[in-house]
Parts: sequence; C-alpha cells; structure tokens
Amino acid sequence: MGLLIFSVGLWVLITKSAYISILQSFFESVKALVVVFIGIGAAMMFLGLWGSLGFYFGAKFVMVGYIVLLLLIVAVHFFSGFFVSSQNQQMEDKLKKTALNLIWHYNPTDKANQHGEKTWDYLQVQLSCCGWTGPENWENNTFFQHKMGTYPCSCSIPSTSFQPAPGVCRLNTVSRHSGVSDWPVNKQGCGTRVQKRLKKIVDAISLVSFMVIAFEVLGIGLSFYICTGRNVCAVDRR
Repeated sequence: MGLLIFSVGLWVLITKSAYISILQSFFESVKALVVVFIGIGAAMMFLGLWGSLGFYFGAKFVMVGYIVLLLLIVAVHFFSGFFVSSQNQQMEDKLKKTALNLIWHYNPTDKANQHGEKTWDYLQVQLSCCGWTGPENWENNTFFQHKMGTYPCSCSIPSTSFQPAPGVCRLNTVSRHSGVSDWPVNKQGCGTRVQKRLKKIVDAISLVSFMVIAFEVLGIGLSFYICTGRNVCAVDRR
C-alpha cells in the first residue's frame, strides 16, 4: 500500500495530463501536497520493513514504535482529508476565478503565462468548449478587443480558417460590429466539464487514500494482537 500511494503521487507529479497541469498552474500548493503524498508513501514502505523486522526479531519496542507511527499517519490522513473536504467549495471558487483571470489576460504574443495558456487551449480543444461559462467570457480580453475579427483557435468548431498567430484565428468577414456572437466557436462553457474531470481524478486519489487508511488500521490491530494477544514478541528466537 505504501508503494501504491507512492506511485500515485509520483504519477500526479510527472504526468502530462492537462487536468493535473491546470491544477498545478492554478494552485501553487498542489506540487507541495503531491510531494507530501509521495513522502507518506515512502514512509509507509519504510514502516512495513520496520514492522516486519520487529516481528521477526521479537523486538517489542520496534513493534510499539511501529504502532505509534502508524497511528500518527492515520491521524494525518484523517485530518488532511477532512480539511480538503471542508475547503472543496473554496477550491472550486478559486479555480473559477483563476480560469476567468487567465481568459481575460490571454495573450499568445506574451510568454509570461505561456504554460497556463497552452493548458487552457488544450482543455478547450479536448472538451469542445469555450470560456468558463461560455464564449462571452472572452469579451473582456483586451488582446481580442484590439485585434478585431480574431478569436481563440482552441474555441473553434473543428473547421478553422486562417491562423495568423499561435492560438489566434481570424473571421472570414469582418465588420465594425463583429463580436463574440459572430465567432464560429463552441457555445458550451468549460467550467462544468473541467470540474467533472477533476472530480474523477480526486475521487481516484481519495479511493487510494481510503484503502491505505484501511490497511493502516488493519496493521495497527494486527500489531496489537501480536504484541498483547499472543505475546509473540516475547518468544525466544535463539
């Protein structure tokens, strides 16, 4: 189980999935949390070895230390899970606010936030959506306001025409009154779809965490049984 949680944490850290990337772009603390997740997995693998050696050599103090450390890890899992659950709504609000801020300041000629912009473009293409609640979110973007007749290519319905710059497409016909309503783009916003995909990832990580906690509790019970129920730790192994 330690190896499983370590592997999941490592996968989240190095994966190229856009949904993980957007979380890492939007929440600076995600990377630190993932590192903690990996650390817990490594600690559990060490504890498994520690407990096995303690049982084999009949060292009661090692088994007691094993139980205490497992109790500590269970407490960390429980309170961190409770904290994340209580912050769920705040995280969704921050995700929405950060996504809208990214859309409003989107500028393919500025390399300052290129990673976040590419991630958002990828999401719009993969999910066939535009903006957070819809393409109208792009009305506040100054880049497209100044470049009349252009729109984000990633919002396009599959057939796109001219592409003068990365991430930018141009309307076939442009007039003074051209606006978002004239863009040949998907009308569905990305907000709901992104949240559903991220929820699946969070649910998978939560399932792994629940399994780990269950095995930790089992390990604590088994250790108590070994040390007190049968007094195996006191057996002379000469």
